[in-house]
Order: sequence, then C-alpha cells, then structure tokens
Amino acid sequence: MTPPSGDRLSGSTRKRLKALRALAATLGVASLVVTGAVVAVRQLGLLQSTELDTYDALVRRSPDLGPDERLLVVGISDQDIQSLSQPDIHDGTLAEALQNLEQGEPRVIALDVGRDLPVGEGREELLRVLQQSDRILAACTLTKASEPSLAPPPSVPDERVAFADLPFDPRGIIRRASLVITDPLRLPQETAHRCNTPAADNPLVSLGLSMALFYLQDENITAAPAPNGEIQLGQALLKPLAAGQTAGYRRTGATDYQIMLRYRSAQHAAPVVSLMEVLQHQVPPDLIRDRMVIIGYTSSIKKDLFQTPYSGDRDGGEPTPGAILHAQIASHLVSAAKGERALVWYWPLAVEMLWMLGWSLVGGAIAWLITKAHWFLIAEGVAVLVLAGLSYLLFLQGGWVPLAPAAIALLSTALAVVILDRATKGGYTEALFEQMKEKVQGVIKPTVEIDQEKRARQVAEITESSYFKDLQQRAREIRERRAREGEDSGKA
Repeated sequence: MTPPSGDRLSGSTRKRLKALRALAATLGVASLVVTGAVVAVRQLGLLQSTELDTYDALVRRSPDLGPDERLLVVGISDQDIQSLSQPDIHDGTLAEALQNLEQGEPRVIALDVGRDLPVGEGREELLRVLQQSDRILAACTLTKASEPSLAPPPSVPDERVAFADLPFDPRGIIRRASLVITDPLRLPQETAHRCNTPAADNPLVSLGLSMALFYLQDENITAAPAPNGEIQLGQALLKPLAAGQTAGYRRTGATDYQIMLRYRSAQHAAPVVSLMEVLQHQVPPDLIRDRMVIIGYTSSIKKDLFQTPYSGDRDGGEPTPGAILHAQIASHLVSAAKGERALVWYWPLAVEMLWMLGWSLVGGAIAWLITKAHWFLIAEGVAVLVLAGLSYLLFLQGGWVPLAPAAIALLSTALAVVILDRATKGGYTEALFEQMKEKVQGVIKPTVEIDQEKRARQVAEITESSYFKDLQQRAREIRERRAREGEDSGKA
C-alpha cells in the first residue's frame, strides 16, 4: 500500500511548509490590514497634500522638452510698460501689434489682455481689427463668487471668444486646465455677456483649447464627441477629471471639463519676444508664420502670475505668467492630438488598491525573510527606490500612479511584520493567546456550572413530584405482573 503523501515528507520539508504557511498567514493579515488602513486614510483626503507634492516632484524631475516651435509668446514686460509710458497698454498699441503679427501669417493670435472697457487712445481701431480678423481670439474671465467676470471686447464673434480662467489647487498651484464650461456662475447684478451667460448650444471654450483647435484645423484635426460623452481630439481622448475622487485628488471641485496639465518646460515652454520687438518689426517672420501666437502680460507689476509645480524648485521656482500657461496648455493639447505626447492618465480605484496591496506584500516579505537589521534597512530602501523608479517611468509615459500611498503601505507592513515576528519569537504572542484563553474559559466555566446546577434542580423537582412517583410505582407493578405471568406459564 502506498503511504499517504504526508508520510513521505521529511521533517525538514514539513518545517518549511509550516514556515511558508506562517509566512502567508502573517503577510496576508498584515498586508490586508495595513492596505485597508492606507486606503481609508487616503479616501478621507488625508494624503491628498502628500500625493500632490509627490506629483510636483515628478513634474520637476521630468525631462525639459524645451520651447515648442509651434508657439510664440509676445510678453508685455516691465520694460515695455516703461518704454511706452503706458501702465495699461493702450488700445491703439494693441491694435498696431495685432496688425504687425497678422502680416506674419500665424494660424491664430490669442489676446490675453482684458479689453472690456476702453484704455487710452485707439479704441475704434482695436475693435475694427478684432472684428474683421478671422484668426484673433479675445479673452474674457468667468464670474467668481468673490469678483465679477471680465467681459470680452464688444463686437467679437462668439466663436472667437475664450475664457482665460485657470483652476487653482491648494496653495494656488496650477496643475489642471479647464477646457469647456457649459454653466458658469451667474451674478444678477452683472450685464449679460459671453463669459457669464453663454448660449446653451454654444459652451465656453478655454483660451488654450481654442488656440489648439484653430491650429489643428489647418491639419484637418477637429474635436468630436466620443460615444461616452468625452471629447476626441485627433488621437487624444480628453478624459475629464471627476469632481470628487480622481487619482491623487479627493476634492478636485472640477464641475467643468478639466484635464491634468502636462507641463513641457519650467522656463522655456515657448519662444518669447517683447511687445516692443513686435511694434518695431524686429521679430523674424519665421517666428510667426504658421504658429500659435499669444499676447499677454509677463510684467511683475500686473500680477498675472501663477504658482506651478515648478514653483517649489530652486532652479525654476519663479511664478509663471498666465500667457505662458495658456501656451503650455495649447502645446499639450496639440502634441496629444497628433500622438506626440500622451495625456496624463490614471488607474481606476480598484487597480490602485491592488498596486498598494502588492507593494505592501513586498515590504512584509522583506521584513519576514531578512532578520539582520542593517540588511533589512537596505532591502527596504531598495524596495522604495524601485517603487519610486517604476512610478517615475510610468509618469514619463503620462501615468500618475499612487507613489506615496504605496510607499506608506510598504514600510508600514514591514514594521507590522517585524513587530509580529519579534513578538512570536519572544513568546509574547503565545503568552497573549494563553491569557486570552484563560479569560475566555473564565467566562465560559461559570456559565457551564450555572447551567449544570440549574439542570440538577429541574431534575430534582421532576423526580420529587407526585406524578413522577405514581409513574414509577405503576412501572414497578407492570414489571412484577409480567414476572408472575412468566412463572405461571413455566409451571404449566
């Protein structure tokens, strides 16, 4: 007879199997508990700041792609303001600059300068240029609870009006771009205009997206609705951020159509020329022809400056002018539409949880297998570096994965396994089990004794009752009668 498979196992094999079962049980319990705790803390939004800071660090460490040669920024600098003696650039000056740029045959010109009211001389000339040109976009701003909106210049057709608002994250950092708004905030005291009362069938489009659309139409690339209600722009599917939980966000507040902005460069996203160079015809024609051109303030006096992920970096930490940010958005969208650069993507919550659980198991396994303190610390450090490296490589492909939560799960599980392992080897786990066993028995035993005493009283009450005694007497009589009948039949 073939012995059972268990009988063929040697003692060392049984020990290894027992150790593996113990490892699986310890790792499984520790990883599930720690991962569950990290996910719960993350869902409460307590890790959002850490995740966004990690995102900024990845942005700063991404390769600088240099200026996008499809763009040109005309910056109105402090020196331009002083040279022209115009604290606010006059309408006539803007009209002249726009006409000079149009002669260079760009694909689109975006005017990121508010002109709802006249400024200086040349109002009629500016309005004429804005109305007659078919490639000049005029900016407006949306109504906010704290301030009214800025209307676009009058007489500009709706299809060439775009909003210049940018969505703020905590601490005023710009990580996202608003693309489309269908229902802006309305204040009753404002005069109705394009940026606070858009037509239901003609939603507001952002300045960056409008620039990209004008540029791409010459290449027969247009925006189209996808079956799921998203926007298909060439090879890019623009997936909007949810208002609540998305990737590292837990409170995006994105009620409009927003995407993550994938920055191109910290300081050199596009070639920049000054307003004076445009006015004096000093810009080479090849810097204008077939490009997206945007005019806006780069002056520190005008305060059109924004914090970005680069603002925390020592080398590129200066605030960024709004015109540069709109250029970054346009560059991002054009590159994505042409398949040159991926949009920022992220996993569903279930996949993110599996990612964190996997790294939690890695941290626990290292803690179980490596007992020497210095090797344990080195191995855990290597694991964190591998995690960071994989996250960085995915980020270079546009992927935003949970780096900080996974690192917390990895290190926390390692610590939990170390504590459990040391407690088991020191006898503390067994002592705790025995103590709990005694307490449980101490609770159960009196209950059992009480139940036995109760049962004895019930039995005594029954046996001492007259009914039970009559029943016993009748049974004895029956047994005696049967015995006598048996004797009589024997004699016969």
